Amino acid sequence: MSLIPESIIIFHILFYQGPQLCASGLLLLSEILFHLSNVCSGIFSPPLKPHYQGPILFERDN
Repeated sequence: MSLIPESIIIFHILFYQGPQLCASGLLLLSEILFHLSNVCSGIFSPPLKPHYQGPILFERDN
């Protein structure tokens, strides 16, 4: 008779908690991969520096 409660618990874990755990794990994995791709793209292709145009001179109006 102890098989019935155990099978209900296993059924509950597989069909109710399993998809939720899988979905939250996939969401966490996608967030980690998104941040890693941002870090790697910043390392391998740093932002371009603007061309140096010399000092900016301002004229004073009298």
